[in-house]
Amino acid sequence: MTGTQAAAPFSTGALATVLQPEAAAFQSYRPSSANLSRMIRERRFRIFPRWQNALLALLAAGLLVLAFPDFEWWWTAWFALVPLMWAIERERMAMPSFMLGWLFGTAFFFGTCWWLTYAPIHYAGVPPWLAYLLIFVACLLSGLFPALFAAILARLLQRFGSWAFLAAPFVWVCSEFARYWLTGNNWNAIGYSQAFGPDVLWARLGGVLLVSFVYVAVSCYTYWSWNELSKYGRFVPSLGLIVSVVLGLILAVLMKSTNAADKSANFIAVQPNVPASGLDQFRWQELRND
Repeated sequence: MTGTQAAAPFSTGALATVLQPEAAAFQSYRPSSANLSRMIRERRFRIFPRWQNALLALLAAGLLVLAFPDFEWWWTAWFALVPLMWAIERERMAMPSFMLGWLFGTAFFFGTCWWLTYAPIHYAGVPPWLAYLLIFVACLLSGLFPALFAAILARLLQRFGSWAFLAAPFVWVCSEFARYWLTGNNWNAIGYSQAFGPDVLWARLGGVLLVSFVYVAVSCYTYWSWNELSKYGRFVPSLGLIVSVVLGLILAVLMKSTNAADKSANFIAVQPNVPASGLDQFRWQELRND
């Protein structure tokens, strides 16, 4: 044979020998049927959040309820959204986060608006169960706006990481404005919780929406600082939280009017479409004592 010697044909046995390690590796990485079924099942039901995160959302709603009457613990609004933001970051998926925000919003609005059942029960003769059901449905609809906030924040977290919390106050204020624009009602915006707190300077500058922005920003800073400083050990975030609380208290004292006792003002408040015919002092006191 002249020139180069012809190469021997590559046998089937040799090919199997070469590919055997790759085949074994593929078998080791291929999920079993049980694991594959579990993965598909988890993916299918990821529309709902994990129960631990649902509890965090309810905790946030409870803290925010405490900032409104009848409790009027206005200072809880400073960090009320921290558990909700933690839950959203733990999920980092739009649909479970939407459900978290919906749960939070429904619980919060029902916890602060349940008293609206008094008028239909006492004046219109509506059965209590129906009155509470109607209020619950209204709270479900209002809860869609915090749900939208949570879904948008989850998307931002997917894209930008923890830096997305810088956008959270803007998204929250937009959701409150959208609620007012679409429903004509902005009851229980976070800024209203400070009506019984210290004199808030920025309420004079930007109204209730600016107050909401500031207090959501405080919650964002509290959670972000805790989350970021925890990378440096357990002591650092605790110290950062203590410093944040102390600075917040100092700020509250500085904002408080020093001569509030010397100030007085006369005002008239009129609520339309509320019939009051036949309501005298005796009847009014009787209704208050019911």
